[in-house]
Amino acid sequence: MQKHAFFYLNADNKIGSGHFWRCLNIANELSKFDTSISFLYSSLTDALLQKLNQHNYSSSLLTDITAKNFNDVITAKSRDKNSALLIIDSDNTCFYEKEFQLGIFNTGIRLMIITVNADFHYYAHILLNQNIIAYYQNYSTEAYTR
Repeated sequence: MQKHAFFYLNADNKIGSGHFWRCLNIANELSKFDTSISFLYSSLTDALLQKLNQHNYSSSLLTDITAKNFNDVITAKSRDKNSALLIIDSDNTCFYEKEFQLGIFNTGIRLMIITVNADFHYYAHILLNQNIIAYYQNYSTEAYTR
């Protein structure tokens, strides 16, 4: 069974490209383990879209960022959504809401959130703080969260 990783991020002149480069590095590592890679975005520059094409990663524009829309896109692109992982690298607080996270969780899609924000409770399967301050922050999570 092939695994499928879906990355959601935005990168443009206003946001910058840090989310993009971090996710591209993770995608490149996951692709070494027979994982299919797709990028989902609401805003991405043409130059960064070209970079995804150079790596042969698919990309899809999302205009409606609801759990149902993510589920629909992932179901359409992945043969088995239970082998899918949605990785969100965004500062948009809608992704931190209980309804969104449980909306993804309850579909069988695994959820990973990359964040430095310790002000919310997380229902994600995986929580990643990539910054040096991570060791000093406490996060409210479920027992299954890694």
